[in-house]
Amino acid sequence: MYTGGQSVNDADSNTFNEKESTGTTTFTNNNHNKSINLSAHTSAQAEANDLGALIFEYGTSRCKLGYAGEDFPHVYESILSRRVGKDHFQVAKEAKEMEFDTEGICDWLLKMGTTNLQVDWAERPLLLVERPFGNFDKLSDKGVTLGRGIDTKEADSRMRSPNANVRNSVNAPIRHHLDSTILEHSKEDIKQSRKAREEMVQALMEQLQLPALFCSKSSVLACYANARTSGLVVEMGATYTSVSTVQEGYAFRYPRTQMVEFGGFDLDAFLQSRLHAQWESQNLCTELKHPLWTYYTQAKESNLCHVADSTFLENENTQLPRIQYELPDKTIISLGAERFSVAEHYFKSDKEDSRTVSTSPNGMSLSKLICDVGGYTTETDARRDLFQNIIVTGGSSCFENLTNRLEKEAAVSLQKRSFPVSGNTQPSMNTNSGTIGTGTNVRVKVIAAQPQERKIGSFLGGSILGSLGSFHEMWMSKEEYAEHGPSLIHKKCP
Repeated sequence: MYTGGQSVNDADSNTFNEKESTGTTTFTNNNHNKSINLSAHTSAQAEANDLGALIFEYGTSRCKLGYAGEDFPHVYESILSRRVGKDHFQVAKEAKEMEFDTEGICDWLLKMGTTNLQVDWAERPLLLVERPFGNFDKLSDKGVTLGRGIDTKEADSRMRSPNANVRNSVNAPIRHHLDSTILEHSKEDIKQSRKAREEMVQALMEQLQLPALFCSKSSVLACYANARTSGLVVEMGATYTSVSTVQEGYAFRYPRTQMVEFGGFDLDAFLQSRLHAQWESQNLCTELKHPLWTYYTQAKESNLCHVADSTFLENENTQLPRIQYELPDKTIISLGAERFSVAEHYFKSDKEDSRTVSTSPNGMSLSKLICDVGGYTTETDARRDLFQNIIVTGGSSCFENLTNRLEKEAAVSLQKRSFPVSGNTQPSMNTNSGTIGTGTNVRVKVIAAQPQERKIGSFLGGSILGSLGSFHEMWMSKEEYAEHGPSLIHKKCP
């Protein structure tokens, strides 16, 4: 664990004693024969040195929290409780009582995080959950549409949108404000929005009174987690898939889209649509369908779904043997060709240019996106190193055989392309002057940690960074924030 301690080197001092228990530092000067006591609370530097680092990574699916130096975080679902309609009087009353039971909610969320949603829903009959870190892409008169089709009313102050009118927003708790600011930052993280970053810093420093703060891009932390400072980082999350260029610990932004709003939630919806008939045949209670659909996620993550070695056509593989799987609520489902067609959405050979389409509901071509970003946004010398360090991370990257298939298809895609000598130019499939072919010049290598580490790649990178002895020199302290304002975060945390 990083303690933040720092030794002081004084030319006039012969001895140095540090008392962590009292929070004071004593210097003894033999030349003047006197001692000087400095209080850590009155010295900004001493206060910063005594601080440890707490790592917090938030995502649309899960949030991770832990101390610097830890190998595994505390994982919580990115969800909030919500009551059902007024027509269910008894269960709504029980859900309301549970809503104001803070300890009960925390215990329930912890149980969900540690057992992957294996919850006895009979004990929580209609305590519905919704995700606050969704994509607020659409606003309507009735409410705010969250990413992946979840609709919520404006009166629900938990699910705030920065552009929505929220009831009692002035007196809303701090965590409600953080929901909106962090939500916007989560969506704009890949696009590196300066405004979203400053709003998040302002909320954390002023409302939570943090003594120090450091922000880092998830792609950079994923490199650190894989013992690298440069690479082509492929982040496969719940709501988006992105490819970022990281060189020497810095993530670069280019004037081209590097993110496709397609991720694990879309795969869950696809699997749900295929298994809906089986679900209906079990005669489940109508009230339980909304929360229990998350069991499909568990089925997807239980090594049932794989990536085929080559292009998989479902209509040509209808005779695949079906495998039965028991959901936590004892429902039995069977999977046949769906085991391979789920992950096949990442390898769609769509003729449409994915760079001009922000949302791809039918899938995406991940290898094409990697070649575009790596080939046209870097210089020739760095390009070879990047393609040999393609780092795959994220919870949606844990399909078996995904790295082998991605490495093979990326190599094939590179053979069909020619890249400019310098980056930041438009792609071209023709070999003209000023371009270089890459079929024989670039070797592709995909790097991926174990599946459990891929799910927490950004947290592991932050844990490593926070464990450095010089980390206290990198963060922005409360005194620096008071002097320079939230815009300092762009300089301290580029």
